[in-house]
This record gives sequence, structure tokens and C-alpha cells, in this order.
Amino acid sequence: MRQVHLSNTRIVFIALWMLFFTTPVWGSTCVVEIVKIHGDTKWFQITKPDEGKLDNPGMGTFLEPGYKIQVLQAEDRFKGILDREEYSITLFLAKDEYKTLKYADTKDGPYTVKCSNDSPPPSLLGNWLVFVQKTLEKLRLQNLGWLQTITGGSEADTLSMPLFTTNSDANSDAKLVGGRTKVYLGWKGGKLPYTVRVFDDHNKIVEEQSNLKKTDVELAGGKFTERQHYTVVVSETNTPDHKATGTFTVVNKSALPTEVAIENSNLLPQTKRTFQATWLINQDRKVWSFEAYQQAIEILRDYPAPKHYPAELLKQGLKEGWNK
Repeated sequence: MRQVHLSNTRIVFIALWMLFFTTPVWGSTCVVEIVKIHGDTKWFQITKPDEGKLDNPGMGTFLEPGYKIQVLQAEDRFKGILDREEYSITLFLAKDEYKTLKYADTKDGPYTVKCSNDSPPPSLLGNWLVFVQKTLEKLRLQNLGWLQTITGGSEADTLSMPLFTTNSDANSDAKLVGGRTKVYLGWKGGKLPYTVRVFDDHNKIVEEQSNLKKTDVELAGGKFTERQHYTVVVSETNTPDHKATGTFTVVNKSALPTEVAIENSNLLPQTKRTFQATWLINQDRKVWSFEAYQQAIEILRDYPAPKHYPAELLKQGLKEGWNK
């Protein structure tokens, strides 16, 4: 995987900057992660003894033992219900262990954060953590607005594929790491059923599926060869002129950018992989969105129950184009 190598001078500068201008985020023996906030954050109150209310909590925020969480009774136009689910906040406590809190769980008193294991705090550089948190929060807010739009009965129906860039410059084609047995494709809008065709450089169809009743499909990864260029066309089966087109190039894994600080951290596997994929989407003019989409689905595949919501949000956000 491609990693960014810095000169000795830059490394020393960064080390000094972190020493003098940053402070440790965690001081306890363990932390829990906020992985989902369903609803407006103003209905969730998080406080720490002797320090007061935590401002702007979001996905990817880590809480030490002792933090107190209270879900307030929502007094908005949705009355605390969105997408048929109550407003809630979900914590990632340990491997495959999550805790979801709703109004009824804290109305008689706040929930006090505690760890169920003795793993050390994540060893993650603060600047990359802030970057990932901001990206996840942006996707969360977009998702919140999208759910509110759906609740209001309005949704755009133009067929599009935000996973792919629209720039005709070959250097801006989406990039996909080869060697997969399955490749996942998603789009939005249009009217079902759909037809998907994938063409190679010689305009030969290498994959075709029709009469699809949903806005995603699984393709045979073995049909896509490294260093080859492909064009994807998704169309409405009954109205072929209503279509969306995307292009991608299959690359070797060595070309994949990797943030070393995340890779070397001791985050739980679901979080580490999700943070790495989240970091990836903004690299190299966002040509890695298609690859990050694969990674998000693979995380959900490898950890099916319970689903790791940040990966689900990343998958949905990339498909909807919320990262643009």
C-alpha cells in the first residue's frame, strides 16, 4: 500500500508541533466510541464530572469512563421519531458489543459510561482523528437531512452514480484495487427496473445484469483485470436513454494510499478499517470513493451482527454522493 514518507526535517517538525501544541485526548485505561447519533445532537446531553457539558459530540468521539449521557425528550416536528425509529445514541464498548440509549433508558437518570474491557485508549494522532470525525459528522448530517426529506415525501429521482468522478481526464477516473472476487456497485434515483453494463476499452461487454429491482448490485470481481480501464453504464430498463455513466481503472494494491497513523493504531478492527476508508475518500481528488465503497461493504460483510453503523453510513454516503 502506498504510504506518505516524510523527510527527517518534517518528522521532527511534526513531533515538536504535537509536543507543544497538542495534549493527550485520553488519560484513562479505556474508552468507548460514539458510533451513531440518530436525531439532532441537541437532544443528547453528554457531561463529564467537574468539566461540564461536552460541546459538539459526534460520531467518532471517544468517551472515558465517568461521562454521563442523557437522551432528552425531543420537542421537534418529528416528535423524537425519524425513519420509524426513536432518537438514540449508540456506543461501541468492545469487540461486537454495542449499547444503544433512547429517551426511556435515561429519563430517570443519565447513563454513566463504563468500559467492559481493559484495553488501552486508541493510539491515534489527534489531527487525523479530527479529520475523520468531521467527515463522519458531515455524512451524518447529510443522512439526517435525507431522512427528513424522505419523511416529508420528497426525493430526487434523477439517475446518477456519485461513486464515480465526472471529469473526462483519465487521471481522474475512479480507482479500484484489483484481486477481489466481488465488486459492489451502487447508484441512486431513476425508476426500476435497472440494467447494468460494464464495458472494457474495446467496448466489449464484460458484465451485464438486467431487470434489477434495487439500486445496488454485486459484480464478478474476477472479470476486472489490473491496469485495465472500464466504463459502467446503469440505465432504466424500460427507458434506456435515462442512464448514468462512470469510469474506473483497476490498480495494484501498492497504489492504495494508507494513513500510517491509523494503520498503526490499536483501534478495534471495525473502527480502524472504517477510519481508514473514511480518510481515503478525500485523497487524490476523491478518485478513491469507489474503492472506499468496497471497503465499507466488506467491513459490514466481515462484521455482520451487529452492523458497525459508521461503515453503513460511509457506504450510504458514498452511494448518495454526500462526500462531494
